[in-house]
Amino acid sequence: MDRLGRFVLTRFLGRGGMGEVWQGHHLVDQTPVAIKLVDGPLAGRRQSISAEIRAISALDHPHIIWIYDQGVVDGRPYFAMELAEGGNLVESPPTDWLSLRDVLVQLLSALSHAHARGVLHRDIKPENVLCGGARPGIKLADFGLGVFFQDDDRAGLGSGGTPAYMAPEQFEQQRASFGPWTDLYALGCMTYALAAGQRPFPERDFAGLRAAHLHRTIPPLRPRFPVPPTLEAWIRRAMMRAIQERFANAAEAAAALPDNSILSASMVSIRDIALTEQATNTDPGRADDQPVSADVPEAVQPLPRPRPLAAPEDWRQPPRTSLRLMGAGLSLFGLRALPLIGREKERDLLWAALRKGLQGDSFPIVFIEGAAGVGKSRLARWLCDTAAELGLSQPIRAEHSRAGAPGDGLPGALCRAIGLSRDTLTVPELQRRLEGLWPPDSPGWRALCALLHRQPDRSSPREQQVLQAQVLRFLSPRTLLWIDDGQWATDSLGFLRRLAEDPTALNGMAVVTLRSETLPEE
Repeated sequence: MDRLGRFVLTRFLGRGGMGEVWQGHHLVDQTPVAIKLVDGPLAGRRQSISAEIRAISALDHPHIIWIYDQGVVDGRPYFAMELAEGGNLVESPPTDWLSLRDVLVQLLSALSHAHARGVLHRDIKPENVLCGGARPGIKLADFGLGVFFQDDDRAGLGSGGTPAYMAPEQFEQQRASFGPWTDLYALGCMTYALAAGQRPFPERDFAGLRAAHLHRTIPPLRPRFPVPPTLEAWIRRAMMRAIQERFANAAEAAAALPDNSILSASMVSIRDIALTEQATNTDPGRADDQPVSADVPEAVQPLPRPRPLAAPEDWRQPPRTSLRLMGAGLSLFGLRALPLIGREKERDLLWAALRKGLQGDSFPIVFIEGAAGVGKSRLARWLCDTAAELGLSQPIRAEHSRAGAPGDGLPGALCRAIGLSRDTLTVPELQRRLEGLWPPDSPGWRALCALLHRQPDRSSPREQQVLQAQVLRFLSPRTLLWIDDGQWATDSLGFLRRLAEDPTALNGMAVVTLRSETLPEE
């Protein structure tokens, strides 16, 4: 038996995209594990491997595979993970609507958790959804293509994904457009495959799949088992080509998921078709520049437009069980997200302010003041993560520093939220990314571009504040704005003063973290 750190290899399971996968167990308590041993050209690509470890280690959710430890042996990186003994969804697909819905609910919960922490998976497919493990339910795995979509350098990353399930923005390498909706497109495509037994676009080659996902109409759903009549419309909304027409986040998609109360009596089962079967291209002659309408066919029961999700009265949720092994995981120290313990009075006050702001009657502004290291940012981050995971808002964090870094302030935060680089920002790019904000000939575009570039402009501070409020309202109907290190945030605090004068300008709230030792004594 071969030993890797605190683990022993016992059985070869197969090869994955990054190398060998082994079954093993922990030396002390015999807990079974899966060990991914990277080899070949990828063994030298520490950045790709670190991306997977970084993505998974930042997450702690019962339906996301747990990573126990990592290391290097003979120059080959490895990491030990939770063992899922039930195979994947290709090997064990759902056989009825109840089991399919259960899978979707668990996956959407996992994606809500990941997206709230800025992590995209980018490769949702049946092979990457594992069954069983140390915790009940399915597990989302293989975050090797995962990316922190709020990073400033995401434009330099590859598009990733498996062509059969990739979103249009991945085919077109529009990395600035990546967001939760990118994973939800792939989930919609996978849902079609699980329900019908075959993918919506069965083409084999990359060019054919690209043309299909960019231009072809999704074929009618012919499920293998009875499903609710609105499931097809749910799939089609998830797979809309225009990202603004898809579900905005996983919580919204979960709220719109058909329930178990009504099944369509008109649905008939068809013969099972293996998910891995790939039919030939049924329309090889279609040119890439021939768009086809993606409208929902009249026969498909429409899905109501989603309503804003209501914030629960209490933020408290049942505790999640995390996995720990004696002597393992020390190499992950600093990567894991530590849960916030206690501070319940402060969290109750923050949650009450958020609920009040989301009702639209006012725009609360909460100041969290204290010395460095007392946990101000932990409280603000907790509020932002919780609100995002519940689908209540997409928080925006404006950072500040004494010296004034290029990405500081609300302009830098808006650039990150829009997904554009301040170095290459142009009016056409703004118009493309914020399509529908103003008419193309509006003078606001040039003023906004100058503001985000921090270039001199004739706009007054008041006019700039109006621009920023319009962009925030366009990005999300409900704003959760975090002004970090507010003691250096002169411009951002000026923006908040305007909101205090006109609390109806935005729907939501702002939280400001301040270091007390840097504030004037008066």
